[in-house]
Amino acid sequence: SSAEEERKLLQWKGLERADLRRVLANCPGVTSAQIQDARELLSQCLMPNPCGRPQSMTEVLSTPFFHRAGRASFSWTPAQRNAIRVLVSDPLVWMGQDGEFYPSNRLNFSREKDLLTHCLKKSGKNVLLSFEAATETRLQELAMERCGILHFSGHGVRLPNDEGDDYLNYLLFEDESGCAQLLGTNGLQEILEPYPKPFKFVFVSACMSEQIGLAFVDSGVSQVVCCDKESQITDDASADFMRTFYGVIVAGGTVRAAFDSAKGIVANKWGRVESGKFLLLPHGKKHDLPLMDAIDLDWEEDCSSDRCIPRPPPHFCGRLLIMHQIVSAIISRDRLFTISGEPGIGRSSLASAVSCYLQERLNGTINIDDIVYVQRDEAAVGSESFLKPFHYQLFSDVAMQSDNERGRAEKICKFLKRTKMLVVFDGVDDIEAEMRGFLRTLFQETSAVKVLITSRQVTKFSSVGVTEKVFPLGPLDFASSVHLFATLCQCAHKTLGPLLHQFESENVGIVGRNSCSLIASLKAGSPSVIVQEAQKFTKDDLDRLICELKNQK
Repeated sequence: SSAEEERKLLQWKGLERADLRRVLANCPGVTSAQIQDARELLSQCLMPNPCGRPQSMTEVLSTPFFHRAGRASFSWTPAQRNAIRVLVSDPLVWMGQDGEFYPSNRLNFSREKDLLTHCLKKSGKNVLLSFEAATETRLQELAMERCGILHFSGHGVRLPNDEGDDYLNYLLFEDESGCAQLLGTNGLQEILEPYPKPFKFVFVSACMSEQIGLAFVDSGVSQVVCCDKESQITDDASADFMRTFYGVIVAGGTVRAAFDSAKGIVANKWGRVESGKFLLLPHGKKHDLPLMDAIDLDWEEDCSSDRCIPRPPPHFCGRLLIMHQIVSAIISRDRLFTISGEPGIGRSSLASAVSCYLQERLNGTINIDDIVYVQRDEAAVGSESFLKPFHYQLFSDVAMQSDNERGRAEKICKFLKRTKMLVVFDGVDDIEAEMRGFLRTLFQETSAVKVLITSRQVTKFSSVGVTEKVFPLGPLDFASSVHLFATLCQCAHKTLGPLLHQFESENVGIVGRNSCSLIASLKAGSPSVIVQEAQKFTKDDLDRLICELKNQK
């Protein structure tokens, strides 16, 4: 009965050693002192005489149980203090009010990543640095884990306030499929509300982010660097600021010293107007305590086991919409996907772009835990042209010579049985029939493996529970063709873009013969042909094109 339980509780004099071991085993991190505090609090709250119980919530919270727990929960461990967790927002598309998807203006984050990595390497300090996709779920998880420094890198936007004349600041986050999501001050505070002190410091590397910075402060973050709510910052100024700021922070300097030093560098190089766009919040605080106390560490080169995935060409463009479609399909329950198209249309570039995008998000936000990218072995024939390099990637050169085709297939399927892997077979041209047999075995023996194929035509694979999802890859649109051509041209690419766009709606037949050939190639939209045209385009060709356009007008 409840009365009997209350009597036992009031008569409880302590814990036997066996009981203490059992409680501690079930509650990692709990000490015997905390258990004693809990006993005393329960005893007070269940006193038979109401006058003997705590008379207010203030009195309850002042007990040793909450006092000790409060001090423990808000202290920062060395691992938490000396961690920089970077959330990178790189959405592929955004959804308009009409429900349609539109390609996003992607930022180049490689420079920022290299800068932060170099800064830590140069310092020689034992600091954890991680890069992850900026999703709302991951932000909440990091707040719950409590890391010392949160660094957000992405777009900041300023939109009209529906309830007044002022504007509101938002950050662009992304969802699992790579679609942009607006996160404003209210949404941010709702995410962080359950965690009183989620981060020691936040760096919002986004334009027009002052309101977001203030929302972090209101959510318990003691120090925030952000950008003025109406200002945009150049990439060069931002890079110089970050390099100086984190150099001081990692060395053990205060936020104020790091901020003033970084602003001074930007002011000297880019002017006081640009340096004045950086803000340190909250205003009026000294910010005179260091964030980090990391010990020295001999830097070791990254020895991660990430499998080699070819990078898309640096001029890769015009494929964000279909990238989003493929990513959305891969994170669904479907298991077989084919990118089909003619040679030179960019199938391999698209497959590598999708693979790299997903690899950067292998942190639990998607239902994949590894990616293997298999390129065709031209020296082998049939399905062996993929099974041999696939086997090698999984097992290195162990038993390569002794395994025949059937043995390799069985070994691969056995290894993949309990994995959630995405396997990419790039270039399955003319051997679709041979690959169908292996795919049938693979899907029968595994439950979570997914396969992405690039091929001139579809594989026509069909099996119980697995249907091929096909993504036909067509030509680039004219704007993307112009961008690709102008980027690759060695002469006056800044002039070429605006010039060529004038031909989009013009009658091609009335321009000169050479220009006609170029415009026709751009409108055909084959990336490989455009690359060839750009490589042979000269300054004389540019002058001729400008002359022909003037004559046409």
